[in-house]
Amino acid sequence: MRATGGAHEVHPALRETAIALMTMEDGKNGEGLANFVGPVLRVGDLADAVVRAIEEDNPGKQVRIVDRGDYVRIHTEQKCRLTRQTLERLLGHAYDLRLLEIDMPSFSGRLRTRGDEYVWYYLTDDTEPSAAGGKTS
Repeated sequence: MRATGGAHEVHPALRETAIALMTMEDGKNGEGLANFVGPVLRVGDLADAVVRAIEEDNPGKQVRIVDRGDYVRIHTEQKCRLTRQTLERLLGHAYDLRLLEIDMPSFSGRLRTRGDEYVWYYLTDDTEPSAAGGKTS
């Protein structure tokens, strides 16, 4: 969401997707969001495609978006998966997932990278790294 004089305007490309929008200005200061994980991306066509891909790659999960104007936070609870196959289909061309890091200045959680998928996940002291998805990057 983009703040405009106290009102919030949804980014046009995100308006079409069936995702839950939220802001951290809801009076909770982000309280309760500690286990939400996923990428922070520069706003644009790639971010729009990533939102849709994450929605498809995480069936049954609520995808939450915080639009900060220049960048957008995309996250789900506990685990957020993005596959190259889904992203390429939505972009309409081949895409090397490593290039995502150019437009991803930050992310929440831990990140496991492979050539065919990125997985952000929440890891606690009680969680075994192997149970959370193996090797981290």
